[in-house]
Amino acid sequence: MTLMNLLASRASRMKASEIRELLKLLDQPDIISFAGGIPDPALFPADAISDAYASVLGGPEAGAALQYQVSEGYLPLRKWLAGQMGKLGVACDEHNIFITSGSQQALDYLGKLFLSPGDTALVTWPTYLGALQAFNAYEPRYDRLTPDGGNMTPAAYHAAAAAAGGKVKFAYLVPDFANPTGETLSLKQREAVLDLAGELDIAVIEDAAYRALRYDGEGVPPILALDCQRSGGIDNARTLYCGSFSKILSPGMRVGWVCAPRRVVERLVLMKQASDLHSPSINQVAMHRAAEAIFDQQVDKLIGAYRARRDGLLGALEAHMPEGVTWSRPDGGMFVWVTLPEGSDATALLARAVKEARVAFVPGQCVPCRRHRPQHAQAELHARRQPRRGRGHSAAGEAAGVAGQRHRNLQGRPGVSFAPGSEPKESRDDDDPHRCAAGRCRRRLYGRRGARARAAQRADTARHSHRPDGVKIGRADTRAAAARTRFPRSVAELAGPADGGRRRHAAAVGDALRRLSVSGKR
Repeated sequence: MTLMNLLASRASRMKASEIRELLKLLDQPDIISFAGGIPDPALFPADAISDAYASVLGGPEAGAALQYQVSEGYLPLRKWLAGQMGKLGVACDEHNIFITSGSQQALDYLGKLFLSPGDTALVTWPTYLGALQAFNAYEPRYDRLTPDGGNMTPAAYHAAAAAAGGKVKFAYLVPDFANPTGETLSLKQREAVLDLAGELDIAVIEDAAYRALRYDGEGVPPILALDCQRSGGIDNARTLYCGSFSKILSPGMRVGWVCAPRRVVERLVLMKQASDLHSPSINQVAMHRAAEAIFDQQVDKLIGAYRARRDGLLGALEAHMPEGVTWSRPDGGMFVWVTLPEGSDATALLARAVKEARVAFVPGQCVPCRRHRPQHAQAELHARRQPRRGRGHSAAGEAAGVAGQRHRNLQGRPGVSFAPGSEPKESRDDDDPHRCAAGRCRRRLYGRRGARARAAQRADTARHSHRPDGVKIGRADTRAAAARTRFPRSVAELAGPADGGRRRHAAAVGDALRRLSVSGKR
C-alpha cells in the first residue's frame, strides 16, 4: 500500500507552478531573472515596518498582537480598509471586510465557497496562473470570458456547464494592469462583464492586486463600485473584491483582504475558522500601523520608481525590437505583453538564454490559456539590484535575436512573457487550461533523460496539445534609466563611475550579448 493510492481525486488537479519552478533559478547568483512578479525589495518601507513592529511589541497592544485573533481579522485594520474602499466608490463598513493571508488565500477560499466538482468558472485567456491553481483543487472546468465582446450567449454557457455536470458559478478577472498581459478594462468592458454576470446570475471575482500602481491616465472605477451603483449597495452586489498589501508594502507579511456582501464574509469566516483560525495577529496589527502612517506616500514612491522602469522597458523595446514584434503599453502595474513573430519557439529560447546568457524568463506556454497567440511575452518592471539591469536588458535583447532569427536586445530587466508562433491547437482538456503548461519548461531546462522521459513527453504532448512556444518574463530587478539608451551605453551608465569592478562586469556582459545578437542574425 502506498499513500499515493489514497489521494482524493482533487489531488490530480494540483499542479506545480512552472513560474515557481523557474524562480528556483534565482538561487543561482549569476542568473538574471525575469521570471515572477517579485517587487523590488530596495523599495520596501523597511524602516516604517520595523517601527510598526517595535511600536506594537513595545506598547499596550503587545499581548493582543501575540494572542489569537478573531477570524474576521484585526478590527482597526478592517475599519481602515473600509475607509480605503470608500475612496474607491464602495460604501461599506468593517463587516464587509475579511482579512486573509494574502489575496492568494482569498482566491482559494472563494473557489472553495462557490465551486463544486464539474462547475464552470469563466476566466480571461490568458489569465493569472495562481488563480487557476487556487481553483483547481475544487475540480472545476473553465470557459472563456472575453470582456471586449464575443462571448457565448448565456444559454450556451449554461448548456456547456450542464453538459459537464455542473453550473456556471463565477467570472474571475484582473481588471487593472492584468497579470500577465498588463491590460486594463475600460468602463464599457467592466459594465459588459456585469451585464453578462447578471444574465448568467453568477458572481464576479475582481482581483485588484495591482490597482494602486497606476502611472498614467485616469483611474477606472472598480467593478465592485459599479455593481454597488447598480444594485443599491454592497450587500446586494454580486462582485467580490480581492485586495492585497503585497505589491505596496510587503509580500512577506501576507496580508490581503476581501470586500464583499456581509453574508459572503460570514461564510468566509467559517472557512477560516476551520482552516488556520486567523491570519497572524502581529502582522495584521503591524500592517495597520504601517498603512496608517505611510500607505499613500509609499504608493507615490512606487509609482515614481516603477513608471520610470516601465518607460525604460518600452523605450528599449522601441529601440531594439525588430519589425514584426509588438507589445502592450500599460498605464500601470508590472507587466508588458510582447508578441514575437510567428515561428519562434520561446521554450527553446529559454534553454539557450539560461545556458548562454544566464537569463531566465517564463515561457508563454506556462501562462494558462488555450488560445493565446504563442508569440506573446510578459514583462515585469521591477528590479532588485541596479547594476544588473543593463545586463538584463542586453541579455533579453540577445534572447529576442535568437528567437526571431534577427531579434536583438529583447527587453530591459522588467519581466517579460513571450509566445512565438501560430495559433495553438485546441486543448482536449477543456476543463483545465492549467494542465497545458505541465512539465515542458522543466524538460527544456533540465533535459530529457532516457527513453522513459521521452515516452512521458510524448504522452504529455498527446494529452495536451498546446504548442510550447510562449515566454513569460517576470518583474525584473532593475533601475529606472536602464533602457533609455542603447544597451552598451546603458550597461556602462548603470554600473556607475565609482565602481570599476561592476563596470568591467557590465562591459563583459554587453560584449557577450553583442556576440549573441550576431549569432541571432545568422
